[in-house]
Amino acid sequence: MPLRRCKFCTQPPLEEVAVSMWTDDPSDLRRDTIKLCRKHLVRLRKAGDRGHEHRGVRYRPYEEGKVRHFHHLYDQWVAYDDGE
Repeated sequence: MPLRRCKFCTQPPLEEVAVSMWTDDPSDLRRDTIKLCRKHLVRLRKAGDRGHEHRGVRYRPYEEGKVRHFHHLYDQWVAYDDGE
């Protein structure tokens, strides 16, 4: 049986969260569901669009119905409504 623990530490998880993950290239965006403890859940939410970096991978909360693109001119993420 797998141990229940936070993705980033050994604490028991508080919540399972859908996240968007990417490395250096923002176009390499993928979605995953991870378990987080209270400390890392707060860090993830505070990081916002910049994302919380952990071992070379950035994580940010996934928002259903929002399409996000990395705007290289402004060096930030821009959210667009997908029309639904």
